Amino acid sequence: MKNQYDLEQFAISLISLTLTRNNYLTQKNVRFDPELVADIVARKRNGVGVLETFVVVTRWLPSKEDVDKQLTEARADLEEKFGLPVFFACVIGEGKQLVVDASLNQKMLYSPKEITVTFLEPDNSAAVP
Repeated sequence: MKNQYDLEQFAISLISLTLTRNNYLTQKNVRFDPELVADIVARKRNGVGVLETFVVVTRWLPSKEDVDKQLTEARADLEEKFGLPVFFACVIGEGKQLVVDASLNQKMLYSPKEITVTFLEPDNSAAVP
């Protein structure tokens, strides 16, 4: 089995790639302060010039059953700390399943033939205009 760090880093790279394909500028491992690091910060100007910025936090979890409780509790706290909308991407178990916020998935550009992504339920992700 791969270690948790390697699985999270793979997910960070994969999500960054899918956002870049959709014209987002992404930065990985962005330090906001000595104890606060965003796995991904993504930015994109929309058609009227408004800059959309959000954070993606990646976690490894042993099973999908662990997702809802841990992320619901963490989201509000992280959004307050980052001062930006926060989306989650979770690598489950041995890394064969990637689960993301449905709102994040809408920002990603990929072919279903390339990767299989499932969605967090319910989608309590941040609303980004």
